[in-house]
Amino acid sequence: MELALSQTLPSLPLHAGLAVIRPRSLGDIILTTPALHAVKIWRPDLRLACVVEDHFAAVLENNPDLDAVLALRSRMQQDTSGESGNFWRTCQQLRRFAPQMVVNLHAGNQATGLSILAGARWRAGFAQGRNAWALNRGTPPHPPEPGRKCPHAAEHVASLFYSLGLPKTELGPARVYAGASARARLRTRLRAFGSGPWIYLHVHARESAMRWPDAHMTELIVWLFQNHGWKTVMAREPGAPRPWVEDTIVERVNRLLPRQNAAVFIPETACSDLIALMDECMLAWGNDGGPLHLAAALAKPVLAIFGPTHPENWHPWRTSYQLLRPENSGGIGTIPPDAVRQAFHALMSRGQFPNQVKDAGD
Repeated sequence: MELALSQTLPSLPLHAGLAVIRPRSLGDIILTTPALHAVKIWRPDLRLACVVEDHFAAVLENNPDLDAVLALRSRMQQDTSGESGNFWRTCQQLRRFAPQMVVNLHAGNQATGLSILAGARWRAGFAQGRNAWALNRGTPPHPPEPGRKCPHAAEHVASLFYSLGLPKTELGPARVYAGASARARLRTRLRAFGSGPWIYLHVHARESAMRWPDAHMTELIVWLFQNHGWKTVMAREPGAPRPWVEDTIVERVNRLLPRQNAAVFIPETACSDLIALMDECMLAWGNDGGPLHLAAALAKPVLAIFGPTHPENWHPWRTSYQLLRPENSGGIGTIPPDAVRQAFHALMSRGQFPNQVKDAGD
């Protein structure tokens, strides 16, 4: 008799391997960790591995729930370098891990190829996704809770594991850990700009409709420094295409607050250093995106400014946060700076902040 879908995870033998394929991106990988933790709490005997693109591997390094992090170069990197053997090396590493089950959370062609070649008995994923033909454990997502339009991205991932037999549980926060060497390296870089306290600003957005105006950000940076003594730090990953709007913001702030280092931009920041940088900051704010999910995973308060993205799916997970979005179907640029100031006040009223903070009633 065919094994019931809900018996798949419970039927895995003691110390079986479970590999999750989630190549990218930053926020998606981070929001997979609550489900991985739930699996590990329920079945601590299982060996867990995750396949991610190499520039995101630091997100999962030092995570005690994982026995292995398998790095895969992105297809773009392979095309640029002319290296074609990376896929097969990752495939060999995956086969050596010897998973009994592979969960494909990406469903792209490369991820699907890895899931097939891993040699696992069970290949699981969402039945409605791409390349569903490659699955022998296709799962439907659980419906949202009553009164909710849709689940959060972290809950969506967990719903796959629930269908496979993970007992439904209250999901905890996302889990990311800063490495000691990255922390030391980052502190050295920050020391060049004087002492904090530092807050992180996420400026970049994958499309213009998701980016709050640069002039508004400049205004808020100046306000945060003058009224609360907070310095703002921004970062970009290695290889990010120019021009960098962060340079323009720093230039504007320096004209208004010369020689204060009220705004700092650190380009060429690898993921490991971004994690360490976020860990040094006391909060994060800015446009919706992966770095804000990173801040939430590090238990930092978050102020998120949303454009067309659905907050129900992507709000900061399991941390103190304030979220702003346009009213009456307006664009993100219609959110006024005063609304962001008020959101900062609300966030401050819930958290513990350094002694440099002045009265928020200015």
